[in-house]
Amino acid sequence: MVYEISDFKKNNKKLWFIFSRIISIASVLFLFLIILTWVLSFYKINTFLFYVFFWIIVIFYSWWLIRWFEYVILLILWYLRYKWYQELDLKNILDKKPKNKQENMIYNQYLKSNKRIDDLYHWVIIPTFQDPYDMLKDNFEAIKQSNYNNQKIIITLAWEQVDKENFKEIKDKFLKEYADTFYFVNSTLHPKWIEWEIQGKGSNVNYAIKNTYKKILDFWINEDNILVSVMDSESIVQNTYFDAMSLEYCLTSKDMQDKTIYQPMLFLFNRFFLAPFFSKVISLSTTFYILAASIKWIWTRAQAIQMQSLKSLLQTNFYSAETITEDGHQYYRTYCVFNWKFQVKPVYTYVLLEPVIWRNLMESIKLQYNQIKRWAHGALDLPYIIICFLKNKKLPRLRTLYEIFWLTESSVLWSSLQFILFFWTIYFYILWWVYGDVMVKFWLLGFVILIILNIITLFFFPWNSLKSKRYKIYEASKYIILSFTVMWPMLLILNWLPALHAQMLILFWKPMWKFNVTKKYRDE
Repeated sequence: MVYEISDFKKNNKKLWFIFSRIISIASVLFLFLIILTWVLSFYKINTFLFYVFFWIIVIFYSWWLIRWFEYVILLILWYLRYKWYQELDLKNILDKKPKNKQENMIYNQYLKSNKRIDDLYHWVIIPTFQDPYDMLKDNFEAIKQSNYNNQKIIITLAWEQVDKENFKEIKDKFLKEYADTFYFVNSTLHPKWIEWEIQGKGSNVNYAIKNTYKKILDFWINEDNILVSVMDSESIVQNTYFDAMSLEYCLTSKDMQDKTIYQPMLFLFNRFFLAPFFSKVISLSTTFYILAASIKWIWTRAQAIQMQSLKSLLQTNFYSAETITEDGHQYYRTYCVFNWKFQVKPVYTYVLLEPVIWRNLMESIKLQYNQIKRWAHGALDLPYIIICFLKNKKLPRLRTLYEIFWLTESSVLWSSLQFILFFWTIYFYILWWVYGDVMVKFWLLGFVILIILNIITLFFFPWNSLKSKRYKIYEASKYIILSFTVMWPMLLILNWLPALHAQMLILFWKPMWKFNVTKKYRDE
């Protein structure tokens, strides 16, 4: 059974009202208690409360230190696995000519599959709003130049009615230029307002699928052989994207093929060096999290670019049109439909996305702030999963409780972590005068961690986009200097503050009801 957000809001008003505020209340109480004990410990130094607060700080930092080392280990494991996959020549496997042990192993698994890649069609849906023609063209060209047979690719441009003038101008260009390149190219125009819908990406995608899939089936393509990828307008796919996604679909066991969300690796590295420093840091941290989560399966969630079979989407009634965080919500939606008998499967091919870049610094800061605020509204998935848990007795108890805990913990930390780390660091500096020896060790340890993180960050920089060695040295030096000086204050303003802002909007029941588009531009 598919549960819609609007059903819960209408039929379970009290439960939705209470559960939607749990994270916001927890975040506020957590910050209040930290600030209160901080102030009181200054007011009465060397008292019992002072020592309690000191050990809370030590325990929190120690716990976070362990998490950071885990994070580093996961990134190293991800790199080794990614490198292993990149060394495979998928063409050898698809041509039935494996040339080494790894390729032969995958080829033997493929032979046992109930699906064949030659039978699969990829349907790419690109929701767009006020995007420039050149950016969309880059997306189309990357798809066109992929290794997959273009006559097995279907593309739908999903436009918004409020951008109708821009739509008319660009649509005809694409249809004329790519109609003969791909198997089928079309466009849809999502109406300005439909009851219970949020003006955003999810509504746009949902409308595009519902109004196109029957046309596709009219071409006598079996719905069991259609794989649907939803991509942002600036996406640049790796040339092996469709081959890798097809192969993973085939290698998945028959009973799970249509109960799986296939998640490529997302690198926010497209035009990376044009972005301001704060945008670079946030795009790197976002990329790192996605990569680390692909190794630790219990962290793996559906992200911005994802693929599901059409058969799977028909069972989940496509995407939700009632949330601005449709990508993450699709995870919980699918979770409830299949009673957790589903998975998110990482696929080691990449899609390039853009960090926040605009023509001037102040507008870039505003766009970055609003993007984080929009992402933080994923906390509204908590009442959805709790009410599903209460209504659907088939959901596994322990696993669903973990999902509730994970979403609560991650959301609360998001809206409090940078604040705690930043101001507790100041507090540590003051404690230096009281507990000098202990603090020296803590500062040295923190310094070593920061160096390790800088090494890893520099290792993952998209250096390939820079040709000049001199410019590479300049970029590396600038990043190191800024990371040791302004990174925490910057993250406080552009990560913690928008996340807390989102929690306050939810708490007072004024959450965002419109998808604030992160604007893109291309030089004319």
